Parts: sequence; structure tokens; C-alpha cells
Amino acid sequence: MKKLLFKTLTVALFIMGFALPSHAETNDIKDSTSKKVEYDYTQSGTTYQLARIALRDKIFDLEGQINRKIIVFTAREDLNGDRVPEIFVKLDDKKFFCSEDEGCDTYILAVSEDGPVKIGEMKADDIYIEQDRHNNASILTASRKSKKTTTTYIFEDGMFVEKNAEETKKETTL
Repeated sequence: MKKLLFKTLTVALFIMGFALPSHAETNDIKDSTSKKVEYDYTQSGTTYQLARIALRDKIFDLEGQINRKIIVFTAREDLNGDRVPEIFVKLDDKKFFCSEDEGCDTYILAVSEDGPVKIGEMKADDIYIEQDRHNNASILTASRKSKKTTTTYIFEDGMFVEKNAEETKKETTL
């Protein structure tokens, strides 16, 4: 009886405390219908190297000037359902790529036979992957905590681009 009670209590605690999505525990702007992109803070590995290769024109010269490596965080998420995860790259070096109002430079890379290809660019503190899709790809929302604003990005002509403000205005007034 004690074992059954212990197992039941353990499962209940797990469900109540540990199984909540990470963004449910914070005061994030988005709700539970979206998934927050969670970055890997390790400055090594294949994803990290692919990110450095893709953004070499942006970071290599600067690294030579400042005599240190730029802080690069990465995450992998399949945005178009092809089972090949795209790479999110956040240049989290506060001195060069982040501002308090706009967030940090963030890129989305597709991995092809020719190497990583940039398919999106935005400024954000956090990025959320929405359940809704556009052109067979997830819709993304970039948030800026200090401004408490969000920007929606949709997939058009091979790139994630900011959703037209007029289009958004029309949708919200319907």
C-alpha cells in the first residue's frame, strides 16, 4: 500500500510541477498554444559549428578585432515538417548584437547539401513556434520583453519574413 501511495504521489508531483512547459513557469508574453525555442548554451558541437559557418561574414572579422569568440546560442526545431530541423542562432553578445529595446540578432538556418543557408533574420528576446502554419511552415512570434511587443513571421518565397502590418490589421478587424 505504501509503494502504491508513493508512486501515485510521485506521479502527481511530476505532473503538477515538472511536466509543465518551461514557458508556463515564467511571465512570458505567449500562451500555451505556442512552443518557446529553448537554446543550447554550449559553445561547441555540430549545430554550433554550422551556425558559425553560416554567419562567418558577420562574426569572424569582429572576433579578430576583439580577440575573443562571439557568444552564439543555438536550437534545432523542425519548422516545415520535413524531419530535418532548422537551426535557430541567437547572437547573444550584449555588447555587439543585443539591445535592451529590440532583443538580440537571431537567425534561422536551413541545412542543405551545400551547407547551412540563412532563411530568416529577426531581433528578439524569445521566439515562439506557433501551432498555426503558413505555406507549410510554422508561424513564428518574436517577443521583446522590455517593450512587451511581439512580431509575427511567416514563410514566404523561401524566407521567414515579418507579417505585413496591414494584413494583420485586416485580420484583427474581421
